[in-house]
Amino acid sequence: MLEQIIQPSLIDARPAKRILWLIVLVFIFGSLFSLLGMLLSMLIFNMSADDFMNLMDHLDKPEIAAVLKFNQLMSAIGVFIAPAIYFAYMTGKTPAYAFNLKSFGKPLPLFISMICILMFVPSVSFLHELNQKMVLPSFLSGFEAYLKDKEILAEKLTHVFLQMNGTLDVIYTLIIIAVIPAIGEELIFRGILQPEINRITKNGHLAVWITAAVFSFIHFQFYGFLPRLFLGAILGYIFLYSNNLWLPIFGHFSNNAFGVIWFYYESKGVFPKESEAGFTDSWQGLIILLSATLIAFFCLFYIKREHRDQRLYSG
Repeated sequence: MLEQIIQPSLIDARPAKRILWLIVLVFIFGSLFSLLGMLLSMLIFNMSADDFMNLMDHLDKPEIAAVLKFNQLMSAIGVFIAPAIYFAYMTGKTPAYAFNLKSFGKPLPLFISMICILMFVPSVSFLHELNQKMVLPSFLSGFEAYLKDKEILAEKLTHVFLQMNGTLDVIYTLIIIAVIPAIGEELIFRGILQPEINRITKNGHLAVWITAAVFSFIHFQFYGFLPRLFLGAILGYIFLYSNNLWLPIFGHFSNNAFGVIWFYYESKGVFPKESEAGFTDSWQGLIILLSATLIAFFCLFYIKREHRDQRLYSG
């Protein structure tokens, strides 16, 4: 009886029930790991509860970065990885079997998935430019101001997270921003949510875009919704065409790792500062955008052709 309460079976459950339980697990584990992160922060960083609750008021202090990074790590494990693992056991499977993670498969498709995502970076940047220019109707001016304030805060937090001193700090930041999110978010979105939505809609393409919309929305950044929607859709199609979750995991990792490494070497003066001009502001930028996008679609076509006999559902 106790086992049924702690770990009810989802083996024969309908997709809607599975999705509902996924939401419950994300809330439970997310809350537990956030609380655990706060308690451990108070011990590790010698903080009071008031100090922890007022972290956002002291983003300019260098020591705050370590606290925020640690809590981001705990939160990511609680919101994504722990619920996904528990969900797998609720379906009567081990995580490796539930998410088809028993082997990487052939190395070339993994490499191609990484190249695919990196070649889509200019397209994602272009969509980000468009998203930044979006203006809400005048009667929503107050809400628009709120969204812009949240965007400014998100940029400040990102800047704090990306402050790195030395190789070990870069590795630690890569684990927090690239490794854990790539594994955790792909487990939840492409590993669980996308197949369950497909079971409801019976349409692989619709499942990809609905999952991508949820993926983008869950980041709660209106001015980054379009690029994340597009990135989520590409990751979704990589999984749709390959039925190998390692491919979108490697692709997701390459996207996040690229940003971390570029920022690090940019701050050291090795890479040039990011230009204010958009890709469509010059013919050189437009050529880069179109060429990279074309290569990316060829990569996606290769993944589809290479795994045409391994697809889990239609699309």
